[in-house]
Amino acid sequence: MFGFILDRPLIQDQLRPHLQRLVEMVLEELDQTERLSISQRDKPDTFSRSPPTAAAGLCWSRQLRLRAEDTLGHYTAVQHLYQDSGLSQQVLLRFQQIVDALQDFGDDVRSAWSLQLDSDCGFILDQPLLQHNQQGMLGVSCSHKLDSVLRQLRYVSRETDVELQPHAARLYTCRDDITQSYLVLTHTMSCYNQVVSDALQEEVPLIQNQLQDLNRTLSDLQTTTWSCEGDTQSTTNRTNLVLGGVMLEKENQGMSRGGRESQSEILY
Repeated sequence: MFGFILDRPLIQDQLRPHLQRLVEMVLEELDQTERLSISQRDKPDTFSRSPPTAAAGLCWSRQLRLRAEDTLGHYTAVQHLYQDSGLSQQVLLRFQQIVDALQDFGDDVRSAWSLQLDSDCGFILDQPLLQHNQQGMLGVSCSHKLDSVLRQLRYVSRETDVELQPHAARLYTCRDDITQSYLVLTHTMSCYNQVVSDALQEEVPLIQNQLQDLNRTLSDLQTTTWSCEGDTQSTTNRTNLVLGGVMLEKENQGMSRGGRESQSEILY
């Protein structure tokens, strides 16, 4: 913005005695940037706890590159006033070394991220939609890993340089449908488990037929995988059917218990 001021002869005469110190400060800042990159790049937990580690690492490397470019920009604004071409080449070489190191780091992160994400996606695609957990409750299979994979795919969509392997690319193309199914299934199974666990012993025979119908539909979902080649609409329809049945059972339970409480009050 004020670069035109440097074109004034009087300003240039005042700057020349300080150019040597300016070059030293630029080299010190570049050295500090390099030391920061070396000390932190092997500590992925320091990048960020919110985005995926790989995405945070790539963002961190871009910020360091911007810092180095900003430092070089301050120097190039007065570079034409400096007569020692040897030190100028030293500054440019130092900057290029940092850029190359950050580029290599980014390439390694993208490659490792691509391979790990493909492995996780391949595992997810082979899993059934539903399965019993350690407590015997029916729920969405691999919910934590699936949530992590979907979150990583959202970040991958912003990283144009990350090459997706076959499994990851397959899951990426239908991530919106899978996300919707995952959210609906999670809510449905939460309601279903609540109805089953809250049912009183004397209520079980009354809802036995309805539970059998729901369990048949749930059994189909337990044999359906997260593979994108399946009929997403069919899965949605079956999930909505289960959710509708579960909500009806909750309503029936509430009415049944309300009736018993009223009878108890009358008898009392």
